[in-house]
Order: sequence, then C-alpha cells, then structure tokens
Amino acid sequence: MAYTHRPSILHRPARAQPSRATEESVESQYEREQALLRAKSARQQEAHTRLLRSLHPQQEDKAAAWEELVAANSLLASRRPEREEPQSQIPSPDAQTALPEGARPWHHATATQQYSLEAEEAARRRFAAEVAA
Repeated sequence: MAYTHRPSILHRPARAQPSRATEESVESQYEREQALLRAKSARQQEAHTRLLRSLHPQQEDKAAAWEELVAANSLLASRRPEREEPQSQIPSPDAQTALPEGARPWHHATATQQYSLEAEEAARRRFAAEVAA
C-alpha cells in the first residue's frame, strides 16, 4: 500500500492574527443594545403620535390625510385602464374649494343614507305624530 505524504498539523505556520469574528467586548455590546433601545423608543414614539393624531386631529393633520387620500386615489386611477369619460380629480381642501363638512371621510357626521330634505322632514313629522299619539 502506498501512502501519500500528509504534512503534520504540528508543523504548519501560525496565523498572523487570530480571528476575532466571535469576540465581543462590553463596549460594543452596550452600543448595540443602546441602538436597539433607541430604535424601539422611536417606534413607540411614532405609534404614540400617530394615535394622538387619530384621536385628536388638528386642521393640518386633516389636510395631510386628505392629500394622502387624494394621492392614493390618483395612483389607483393611473393604474386603471383609461375609460371613455375621465373621472374628475378631487381638489385639495383650501379656502376656495373646501368640501362641505359632512363630505369629508374623517368627519363623524357623514350620512349613510341619502334622502331629500322634504322626505326627511316628512319622516320627522310622521315620527312626531306617532310619538304624540
């Protein structure tokens, strides 16, 4: 049987610098943990401000939400194939083109049923007569 020459591991040269891939220091671990804590607190702060904006919106928050809605609708409309009649673009809510208060999507008094004023008044009179009887 012929053996091939294998050099001994005892005679191989030593590495110049040992690998530091798994070496950790207290400072680097502390910096890494602090970065994670900063990122977590930034996420929590963003969630907190988003919650406050949704519960108590200011005028500029409402306008920003409206602009975002208009931008999303225009993006969706641009992806749709063109139709024969172009849809009207919703204007931005400034002083000249502001929508009535009930027509904005975040307004709490948006009506779900559309009746004429005469039909509504007739229904109110019937209800008042029914209650009075």
